[in-house]
Amino acid sequence: KEYAQPVYEIGSHLNETDLERERMLIISSHPTGLAYSAFSCVITISLTLAWFMAVPAHFAVITTRQLPLLTVISVLSCIALSFTNIAIARLSAPLQQSIAACVPAFTFVAEAIVFAEIKQPLLYLTTIAIVLGAVTIRASADDMSDSQSTHALDATGVALMVFASAASGLKYVFLRVAAKDPGMRMRSVGLLFWVDTFSFCFTVLFSFCNGELRTFLANLSYSGSKDWTVYAIVIITAGLGGVRMLVEIFSLRFIEAIDLSALTTFSHALFVLLSVLFVGGYSTLAFAGSSLTFVASAAYGMVLHYYSQPGRSVVFWKTSGQIAGELGIMKVPSATGWDVRSKASSQADPKEL
Repeated sequence: KEYAQPVYEIGSHLNETDLERERMLIISSHPTGLAYSAFSCVITISLTLAWFMAVPAHFAVITTRQLPLLTVISVLSCIALSFTNIAIARLSAPLQQSIAACVPAFTFVAEAIVFAEIKQPLLYLTTIAIVLGAVTIRASADDMSDSQSTHALDATGVALMVFASAASGLKYVFLRVAAKDPGMRMRSVGLLFWVDTFSFCFTVLFSFCNGELRTFLANLSYSGSKDWTVYAIVIITAGLGGVRMLVEIFSLRFIEAIDLSALTTFSHALFVLLSVLFVGGYSTLAFAGSSLTFVASAAYGMVLHYYSQPGRSVVFWKTSGQIAGELGIMKVPSATGWDVRSKASSQADPKEL
């Protein structure tokens, strides 16, 4: 008995250590994209509330008329944010960013349906070239050795990222709808607050029901207890999601949804290129893809500038019937039908941030 007690205590300690390792293995092996999205919404809401305390005039109470559009935007934002965070845990960075680069394709379809319009073909061609350039850069990552790959191809992750890209494309379109709707004249910070408030309600509910919220908090608590900088990193990265959303909302007061999609795709291409360079060098495919992306981006800007001149229109074809018309969008007559860019852009006020 004298020797058995110390052995028992050592054995109990080892058993507790093994259980703790097993617990952390279970926690780390379960993606918590929904819970992280809810946490990101909390950080954004907190920052906007602090902003409202400093500048109360930027806060606005939503009306019954604004509620349907805000709900649609919030649901799309929730899907895009949550599915993207889940896909990031399942896919490699180049693959995830390459799928995200296809957002303009979904924006094309969404704009055609919601606004009942077709842009100039050259805008579509240059945007497709940007997407192909980003995908080509991603293909260069496939040529690397398997030892440099940390993620296997995950069909679920790919499907979730495709849905996230589709939701992002639709979100851009409906954010543009909100920017052009005279009944939605709300500051960008105010719109961000309400969108993230609605999104938080969705994400926290679903993450609580599927257990992600508990897993996320347990993982964050355990990691933070070992290193306090984990808290700072998580808070900063979560807050960046709100900053990006604010920039998107403000930008869509001046540019079309497809313009923002093209710019976003260009940024994704840069990220893919940097990730390829970081993990193992610069291949021929990476050079070809980056060259195509940069040239196509410059061409897109030139085409957009050309058709934005007086007497021209970025809208190639448009009908009078549109889904967004029911939401009170201002329609301005022009030589090509209804020019939805000029009037809306001219009324945007840079001080409305």
